Amino acid sequence: CYLAIELARNGHDVTVMTGTMHPARVSGVECINTSNYNGHFFGNQQFDAVVVLNAGGRSSLRSVLPSYTKLLLWAHLETAQPSAQRLAWPEVSSRWDGIVCVADWQRKAYIEAFKLAPERLTVIRNAIAPSFEGLFRSLDDLASAKSNPLTLAYTSTPYRGLHLLLEVFPEFRRSNPEAMLNVYSSMAVYQQRDAPEFQRVYDALRSTDGVEYVGSLPQPSLAERLATSHILA
Repeated sequence: CYLAIELARNGHDVTVMTGTMHPARVSGVECINTSNYNGHFFGNQQFDAVVVLNAGGRSSLRSVLPSYTKLLLWAHLETAQPSAQRLAWPEVSSRWDGIVCVADWQRKAYIEAFKLAPERLTVIRNAIAPSFEGLFRSLDDLASAKSNPLTLAYTSTPYRGLHLLLEVFPEFRRSNPEAMLNVYSSMAVYQQRDAPEFQRVYDALRSTDGVEYVGSLPQPSLAERLATSHILA
């Protein structure tokens, strides 16, 4: 979304296709629902490039795109993810004009796992979200924000090791009695309900000394909370 907005600000015509239920033009970007996914739409729009996030199965777009439209996969997943594993099929991987990775490690893993030609993959890395830019006016401002007791923060989804952190943190706190852990995690970021096993972890966190379970937050609110954190755990 941030990239789309910046491209629009630089004078490019950008369309973002998602599951939005409120199609509109936002910040110079045309936002539409995926129900527009058909050959007539892509032919009429005459896109220079179509960029697909993660969904390796969308390589079928190649059959409805004009020959001059580049089809690019912007990959954020590691190789074990089902969507990424479709690249192991030559009939799928050959349809992409290029694959964009977010890390050198990821690019190397894709080349090795899916037998891809190295020249087909490039790395542009990740950038910070705008909400996290310019949080501190000076080094003194930063030092002041971090003057509170040692604070750890978990900001990822619950299935990426939160249960392990629940086991580790009490031992860590025995060596650092003032340490605090703030947990900003839930499946709400995917508009999904939390599974019972995640709820059990959340309940255990709430009853653990030194832990505050917050749940998912919008980026501006998360940035404000993380300004006083010391360690991403």
